[in-house]
Amino acid sequence: MIPAWRSARGEVALFLSAFFFSLTALAVKAASSFFTGSFIAFFRFGVEIALCFSLLILMKKKFRVKDLRTWLLRGFFGAGSMALYFIAISLSSSGRATLLFNTYPLFVALTGALFFGKKMNRGHMASLILCGAGVWFVFHDKSDFGPAGDAAGLFSALFAGVSIHFLQRSRESDHTVIVYMAAAFFGLAFTAPSAGSAVTLSWPLVPLLIGVGLVSLAGQLLMSYGFKYIHPTRGSIIAYSSLPLTMGASFFLFDEKYHPLFFLGTLFIVAGLLVNLLNKRR
Repeated sequence: MIPAWRSARGEVALFLSAFFFSLTALAVKAASSFFTGSFIAFFRFGVEIALCFSLLILMKKKFRVKDLRTWLLRGFFGAGSMALYFIAISLSSSGRATLLFNTYPLFVALTGALFFGKKMNRGHMASLILCGAGVWFVFHDKSDFGPAGDAAGLFSALFAGVSIHFLQRSRESDHTVIVYMAAAFFGLAFTAPSAGSAVTLSWPLVPLLIGVGLVSLAGQLLMSYGFKYIHPTRGSIIAYSSLPLTMGASFFLFDEKYHPLFFLGTLFIVAGLLVNLLNKRR
């Protein structure tokens, strides 16, 4: 049984991670005017690996993985989710990609029931139906963006949903920084084919890309810490608070337009996630 004060600390960490993830989405959208989503992700993973090793040195902690299988699976699915999310932002908008990515609580519950022995009740089923309806409206909102961005956003949510389960298991035996480095290593390998874009780097853009790595690492480490003390489904709902921050900032900073069907889909998704949050089975 996790003490109440530890659960509260976990929730605070997840709310803070949502804030940093919102900053990440906005920074990626700004950078996507100059680079592909894949290259932005490649640069981000490189910055994060350097920062993580620096943190381990400062903490005088050795790089040692206790549960290698879980760590590798966390890395594979986590990196896939992050790379697809960046690609979705570059192909559509930060608000749209963030909405679709944040449907991952749906996949946390679904994959948890199918593959990880988690139980689902009527509240979870109602949440899945509402979220599914919301995704349908978003996909059919007649936006100017093509289906590739939407598909990347939804697949990033699927990969994140699976990753959350391995993240929580890996966090039980390994340090937060080491847990995250699995995703950074896999992500660097996945996006390496885009490394050629580095020849077009200019000094004004380098700080922006470094900033992407800094704020995304802060969000990831806070998320890894929070999920040690919070049920995966409940923690995923808390993390959803990044959506209104990102959508609002995208509207004002990038003049992103939203179709009425997009807002209808958003309402269905938020309703589904609220049902999950209020569900008695935490």
